Amino acid sequence: ACVGMKGTRVQSVVQELRGEKIDIVHWIPDHAEYVCRALAPAKVSKILIDDEDHTMEVIVPDDQLSLAIGKKGQNVRLASRLTGWRIDVRSEAEAEEETRRARQSIGAIPGIGDFASELLYQEGFKSAEDIADSDLAEILDVEGISKEKAEALHNSARQYVAEKRAREAEAAAAAAASVTAGEPAEPQSE
Repeated sequence: ACVGMKGTRVQSVVQELRGEKIDIVHWIPDHAEYVCRALAPAKVSKILIDDEDHTMEVIVPDDQLSLAIGKKGQNVRLASRLTGWRIDVRSEAEAEEETRRARQSIGAIPGIGDFASELLYQEGFKSAEDIADSDLAEILDVEGISKEKAEALHNSARQYVAEKRAREAEAAAAAAASVTAGEPAEPQSE
């Protein structure tokens, strides 16, 4: 009814607006589905929703990224304005790489098992630093991790991150010292 037969109603509005483009998005109360429809014709693989921050992370196939973002980001801006949520669009490859890095970082904490590592990742912790810098109460909120395990993980993460930061500071100091001495700095690898 809104579009009209063969788009006649929309075409008359477009003519009145001197060729301005019009997007018609069927409204539904489900925010995730609404965003998917607003980003059409791009196909959405997955949406991660953070209700507290009012943000959505939209994952699209690699070949659909530019289509989802739109010219100068206008598709994402439109979807964001329609829903009132902050929307980040990323490719599947980018999301997989971030997931790999996050799991690797969390898994590097001494004493953490695969199960606890996965629980923490699923709860939104993206690195050992996230765990170390968080409150113990946030870790205690993760279902499946006991109080004793949470305390041990938090302490282990804090110690691991402190040692890692100390190593990075030493490497930076060594690089700065070699630059001031006129020697080319060698890249440090971990």
